[in-house]
Amino acid sequence: MTTIDAEEREALVDALRAYPQVLAELIDNSSDDELRRAGPGGSWGVVEVLCYLRDSEEVFIARMTRMFTESNPTLPMVEDSLWPIDRDYLGQDPDEVLEEFTELRKNATELLMSASLADWGLSGKHPHLGQITIRDYAQHVADRDARHLQQIRSALRLDPPDETPPEEP
Repeated sequence: MTTIDAEEREALVDALRAYPQVLAELIDNSSDDELRRAGPGGSWGVVEVLCYLRDSEEVFIARMTRMFTESNPTLPMVEDSLWPIDRDYLGQDPDEVLEEFTELRKNATELLMSASLADWGLSGKHPHLGQITIRDYAQHVADRDARHLQQIRSALRLDPPDETPPEEP
């Protein structure tokens, strides 16, 4: 079982915990039109990325909970390609979505911090990543956060467009 030391756990959880505030500061001075506008080349706009982050966070929490409570569970496949249409991402309020994501991320980081260091080595079978520990999955989410931050910066025309497609949660 892979473990994590207290310093590494704290750094990873701190990064996850800080992310909603980073997003809030980034979009703080943006108009509703800017937050709903499509990204470069018709890619997702800010509201779509925020909705995806929120919905993916629910998956993250559910999968982690299973990994903490079951022995090496097979984690369910998530079909997220139709989420933007089925869940009407463009019709949602960006500020409300960010609030919902912030609350979910708070729950996720509390769950992570409530676990022992040894529990971070618990694993499950991820549909795309294969065998993965809690530690690996938390790092995967932190890496995904960085990619989506770049995507939001591009949608706000702060940086050149990111050509990396979103990953499965």
